[in-house]
Amino acid sequence: MHLIGTEPFSGFTNNKNGGFANNKNGGFTLIEMLIAMAVSSIILVGVFASFSTQSKTHTTQREISKIQQDIRGALYMIEFDLMNAGRDPNMANRYGLTDIRHYDLTVLDNISSQGAFNLNTNTPFKFFDSFQILEFSSLQFDDDGDLTGDQNMVVRYQIYDFNNDNRPDLGRRVSAPGGATVISPPDPILIAENVVAVGYAFAYDDSPDGTYKLARTAPLASGDPLGNIIWAVDTDGDNLLDTNIDINGDGDITIDDDISGDGIIDNGDSIDAALADPVELSFVRAVRIMILVQSEIPSPERMLDTNRYVVGNQIIPPTGNPFNDFYKRRYQTVIIALRNFRKI
Repeated sequence: MHLIGTEPFSGFTNNKNGGFANNKNGGFTLIEMLIAMAVSSIILVGVFASFSTQSKTHTTQREISKIQQDIRGALYMIEFDLMNAGRDPNMANRYGLTDIRHYDLTVLDNISSQGAFNLNTNTPFKFFDSFQILEFSSLQFDDDGDLTGDQNMVVRYQIYDFNNDNRPDLGRRVSAPGGATVISPPDPILIAENVVAVGYAFAYDDSPDGTYKLARTAPLASGDPLGNIIWAVDTDGDNLLDTNIDINGDGDITIDDDISGDGIIDNGDSIDAALADPVELSFVRAVRIMILVQSEIPSPERMLDTNRYVVGNQIIPPTGNPFNDFYKRRYQTVIIALRNFRKI
């Protein structure tokens, strides 16, 4: 029997010790809450770490994809132009290389009316004070559909700053012979962005009768009777090939050919590098293209680029340590045969 108003609270019953006991499971203890919060925190940390990693990987892969796309597009365009340069079915014109020299990278408009750009000397993208162009004569495409080329043209690939961001890009410009009149468009068109460097080396015909026989080194000690193809460049700016940049004669152009370590592969690396006689561009029969493209932003994964690259006869970076930064870079080289080129 209980006095009125003194009944136990609803949901509680007397225990044998005269106290109250909870007979419901409607809540958590403080310890349970702390354990749950700790477990949740661990799970959230893991989820965030996984998301952060995936986000960084996605950003890196996106930059790499863009670099590779730029390289593929640039090489395709250059190869397409070179392969079509001598396609005149009437054999009425002579096509070939017209300019392969290095030009000052810090002087604006130093090549005819369209040259390089005024590159800031403090930019991290500047390694040399000059860049190499590739210029050749060709036949303009059939614009009016009469199955014949409409006009001779000169195609030039050169470094150009398209976005005014002080970063080098690769551009393509078409002009009439002599460079006086630009055919179309008036300025170079963008081929690839963030091109750290592009360079060229050339194989040439040394047969007296012009029967497409590439110049080679002496027969190798290994027994190869042909020897290695000579890849030559113009080192003094006269548009004549004068130096074989495969200095060590291993059949490839690598950092090892820069024997002096000054970042330039030239006659200073070996007295045997100089060709016996300068070679005119009309004898060139193949072009070796080397291109190095860099990501627009540093990689969020913060992986150092510890490589050095050979572009033409230049080593990038030229001396000392490699880049040691977090930009992603891709390098590619291709060889294009110029079977349609004839003496200009």
